[in-house]
Amino acid sequence: MFTNAVEHNDSSVPRANFHLETEGSHATVEVEDNGPGVPEDEHDLIFGREEVSPLHHGQGLDLFFVDHLMEKYGGNVWVEDGDDGALFKLRFRTVELSDESR
Repeated sequence: MFTNAVEHNDSSVPRANFHLETEGSHATVEVEDNGPGVPEDEHDLIFGREEVSPLHHGQGLDLFFVDHLMEKYGGNVWVEDGDDGALFKLRFRTVELSDESR
């Protein structure tokens, strides 16, 4: 995802900002870039959630695997429009560490 923020960026100075927010039993990592963004009709396509057709096809498997791993471990990933480009959000479940594991 971080590589995509730079590789698919058409700005003269590619930029990616990262932010971590925790709330209750979840933590959300945000990755925002200043690239061209992701058209709304391609949001599900880039994660492999939409059936691929001759008119719609992806360039790789990275986000497909991210989506499936997040789902497997109780999290999720999605994309939104950012201020200047795409804003990807990954929401993870957090775990409470016992005193013995610290």
